[in-house]
Amino acid sequence: MELTLIIFFIVTTGITVSLVASFLLFNIARVKPFSNQILAFLLLFLTLRITKSIFFNFIDLPLFIRNWGLAFNLTVGPLLFFYGRSLLQATFYIGRKELFHFIPAILVFLFAPILPNGYQSTTGAYLYSFAQCQSFAYVGVCFQIYWRSQGRSKPRAKWYLWLTSGLCTMWLIYFFISINVIPVYVAGAFSFTLLIFILVAIAFRNQDAFLSLVSNKYETGISAEKSLEIHNKARELLEQESLYLNSEVNLQYLADRLSVSSKALSQAINEHSGKNFSSWINQYRIDYAIRLFSNPDFKDEKILSVAYQSGFNALSTFNAVFKKETGLTPSQYRSKKLAQSE
Repeated sequence: MELTLIIFFIVTTGITVSLVASFLLFNIARVKPFSNQILAFLLLFLTLRITKSIFFNFIDLPLFIRNWGLAFNLTVGPLLFFYGRSLLQATFYIGRKELFHFIPAILVFLFAPILPNGYQSTTGAYLYSFAQCQSFAYVGVCFQIYWRSQGRSKPRAKWYLWLTSGLCTMWLIYFFISINVIPVYVAGAFSFTLLIFILVAIAFRNQDAFLSLVSNKYETGISAEKSLEIHNKARELLEQESLYLNSEVNLQYLADRLSVSSKALSQAINEHSGKNFSSWINQYRIDYAIRLFSNPDFKDEKILSVAYQSGFNALSTFNAVFKKETGLTPSQYRSKKLAQSE
């Protein structure tokens, strides 16, 4: 009985810390990048999934509760993917098409009262196998996001690597539990508690990963909801009309097109991308240049021509921004791409 209470206390401590971290990320007083909100949801759903595991270890849970735990687990992979893109890629935001990633979780949640649960039934075994495959598939994609972003914000990239590696380790433990290599079911919840404490310690040493890259110097009086609305409209306009390819586009021009002040637009970009306007629009230009370098039809195109076509008006600026974003000069990147295609 005493051992059971100790186990329960240790694991619930991890749950409490995770819930507090989620709450703080939702309500952080300083500038709140969109990535923090995604991480808050990730921690919340992961905590709900682990809570199910803890109670399942001690009491007989209703069928729908057990399946809800599976549904919560199916949200963690997509949220980890979206978190990485929002943290490390300034041109990312969650639109309608991204919501398709949550279809498996939604279906399991809605049909929780009738879906078989566990490996005792064929359908239940398939569901759990699918959830495990889904988790590891997203981990693989998330590792790719990390490798592609190493030349950008190093504190953010390192933090994301720790988070992805930690979740991968936890899912591996649950996998070994499912095939009886690890015979103790509560080991999964223990791994979660250890993961949370390690991540909290790392987070304190990498606080830049949770703050905008520019300080909160605005006094526009716009709400967080309005700021997000302005940011999303700016992205839609920039992407739909490919305005980033025009080297003459500046903050004031875009603000006028959106009928907002330049200060409000600057605040919105800063809060939800972690970048100033110049860095934000240059990210689009670099992504476009990378697409040109990856296109066989442009393999003989001069780098100066690629720079102009991507929206830069000076080769020196293009070279400097490209290396900052990718860790390679344009010529080095092109050579690497050509070598890979041979």
